[in-house]
Amino acid sequence: MIKLLILEDNPEVRYGIYDHLKQNYEVFVTKDEKEVFRILNQTNIDLIIFDYSIISINLKQFVAALKTSNDKILTMILSDQLEDNDKKCLFQSDIDDYVNKPTDMMELQFRIEHLLKKKE
Repeated sequence: MIKLLILEDNPEVRYGIYDHLKQNYEVFVTKDEKEVFRILNQTNIDLIIFDYSIISINLKQFVAALKTSNDKILTMILSDQLEDNDKKCLFQSDIDDYVNKPTDMMELQFRIEHLLKKKE
């Protein structure tokens, strides 16, 4: 089964996404970026979906650390409306996709499916 990890500090958003995705995927959730690496060490995560605003280190460093932990992991960022400079930073950081908040669950599902097909 495909395994997803959600890193989100807002419990309403975190568990809303969890509730929507748990029917089709094995979903792990956390609000702590340090716990992300503990989970990655214990489980082979296929896709991490994380809130851009709660990453305490440089985004490039965070994504590089994720990819070092698992070079096949896909990355998707959740964020409020992004400025052009932010978008440029995201894609220079080797992320695979991003979704604006508030998150439309159908769009999120379509984007996840699209990324997973590319991984095959």
